[in-house]
Amino acid sequence: MFEILAQPRAEAIERFLTSWYGPRTVESALPEPGRSTRMPAPLHGFYDLIRRWPDAIVQNVVLAPPELPDLRNEAGAETYIDDGKLAFYVENQGVCRWATSPEEVDEAPVWIRGETLDREMDTWELEEPRLSAFLVQVIVFEAVIGANHGASVAWLDRPTLARVVEPLHRLPFGAWRWPSSPTEFYAGDRVLAVAGPNPGPDEPVATAEYASLSLGAIDGDALGYLDAISQPTWEWFSRRDGPATV
Repeated sequence: MFEILAQPRAEAIERFLTSWYGPRTVESALPEPGRSTRMPAPLHGFYDLIRRWPDAIVQNVVLAPPELPDLRNEAGAETYIDDGKLAFYVENQGVCRWATSPEEVDEAPVWIRGETLDREMDTWELEEPRLSAFLVQVIVFEAVIGANHGASVAWLDRPTLARVVEPLHRLPFGAWRWPSSPTEFYAGDRVLAVAGPNPGPDEPVATAEYASLSLGAIDGDALGYLDAISQPTWEWFSRRDGPATV
């Protein structure tokens, strides 16, 4: 998976979606946006891909312009253009959102605004990844959260985290600020992971002793290496508790 995901292109996302979810379930592509709606090409390609694989977005909300109704949630018409920026992704409880340029530009920036575990951003602030890479990370995050096989823990000590992600490769796109900074993404052959610091009360995020971790896997066997890691605090571990859904 890492070899596919390390390239921030629409073709890479499509290859990943095919490998992770199987053949697309919707054949037709989206219509081109109307002349009044402009967006970077990677975002329109992303809309096309998630329409073809509708199960790829399970946690947060993707906003799209009104002329792409198959992708627009009930708040999309009101929130698509936000403070002159093109909002396209919203945390599922609305505490945080991401936006990009409303212009047809290459390597568009991504901004974030809202509340994270360690701070509140009243104004738009830049994320590290540019748009193409950020969209790859969105797909990875959603795949991890929606995976039938995986594991999750909110309080994981740093040495154990290092052991869990050791067989994986960190995606080389920069970290997210949400839910805490730095939130990083990992991929192996059949396993994906998202991890970030989880500070305690009054603990600076930069020196947080613990991290939160979520893993997703294509099948339970891909998580077999975790059996050798002493970690009794899994909140969910599909090899122990069974798949998330049947």
